[in-house]
Amino acid sequence: MNSKNKIIILLGALFIVGVIVVLIVVFTSGPKTGGGVQPVPAPGGTLTMWGVFDDEKVLLPAFSAAGARTGIAIQYIKKEPATYESELVNAMAAGRGPDIFMFHNTWLSKHYDKVVPMPPSFFDLQTFQRLFPVVVQQDFGPDGTVFALPLSIDTLALFYNKDIFEQIVAPRPPATWSEFLEDVVKTRKIDINGKIERAGAAIGGSAKSINRASDILNLLMLQAGTVMVNENGASFSQQVSEGASPGAESLDFYASFANPSNKYYTWNEGFLNSLDAFSQGKAAMTIDYAFQVPYIQERNPFLSFGVSKVPQPVNPEKDANYANYWGFAVSKTSQNPVGAWNFIVNLTTTADIAKLYAEEAVKPPALRDLIPVFENHPKLGVFTKQILTARSWPQPDGEKVKTIFSE
Repeated sequence: MNSKNKIIILLGALFIVGVIVVLIVVFTSGPKTGGGVQPVPAPGGTLTMWGVFDDEKVLLPAFSAAGARTGIAIQYIKKEPATYESELVNAMAAGRGPDIFMFHNTWLSKHYDKVVPMPPSFFDLQTFQRLFPVVVQQDFGPDGTVFALPLSIDTLALFYNKDIFEQIVAPRPPATWSEFLEDVVKTRKIDINGKIERAGAAIGGSAKSINRASDILNLLMLQAGTVMVNENGASFSQQVSEGASPGAESLDFYASFANPSNKYYTWNEGFLNSLDAFSQGKAAMTIDYAFQVPYIQERNPFLSFGVSKVPQPVNPEKDANYANYWGFAVSKTSQNPVGAWNFIVNLTTTADIAKLYAEEAVKPPALRDLIPVFENHPKLGVFTKQILTARSWPQPDGEKVKTIFSE
């Protein structure tokens, strides 16, 4: 064999090896999660996404990283929270909805027929459970079919005024509801006419005065082991044994803080909004989410406050926390649902990409792999530690539930 033929054979062999390498890269470039997630090859292009709260600059680093893996660019449109749901439903009914949209964790019962579920070829149920906490399966995949995936999970936590707690020589914020009751009495101020000058805690009122009032009531019910729904519908007021109804008892406990005849009376509807009252030092404690921290800091940059885990019952079988978050879902009006899901899976299950978002947005992560990374974060640690014990329930209509609970 002459040298010319040897060169031709060598070049041919190198070409074949190169093709094999390219194919391996293309078909194994899925999310590096350790869970064996593989992307489904799909065409790139540009997809539209609707969202709320997050500005595009917050999402851009994560979007760019996911786009580099999938060849998909995102045209992001931020919508007004107050009209987002109705605008989305109307746009989809008219056939002009986005490819991807933010899907609240209480929406599945109400809007499951408006989304394309994730193709099972991306990953199986066991991988889903390994990637995300239990609450995500409860909200977005209760029957094993995945309808949305999140980047972040927020939970209710206790905000407390450090200066007030130092005045009462409290070594730490309350860890149980029994300690919470004691601290309410120690920190409140009521004049001789029975007027509350400073609330021990912003709790007990309706949504008119308490931000996230229904969420706090949901938390109390879930901590008490209330069965929220059964095959016949809502069941949170039903008795589980003679004379005992965890749901009703939770409501009584919550409402007692706004009852002037109760020894722990500390709130009335004439008060400011709970967040404003806390920001102005007129409430020693309040219960809310991580995304409200910037609001409090903006209202009062000089307020010295801390965040601790939300109180739990005394000696519970296990802790229970309440989650509030958004996932990414694919609209039935999308012309490229596989490409849209390819983008979402890469965005939410690739640890490095999800970490970019958590750091940029300053929000607790949703991916299990990132919980150890953020559990000691100075701003997000408390919220992150509560994610694995966060729970939810299938609400038929989240907004109606808020209204009913508030009333």
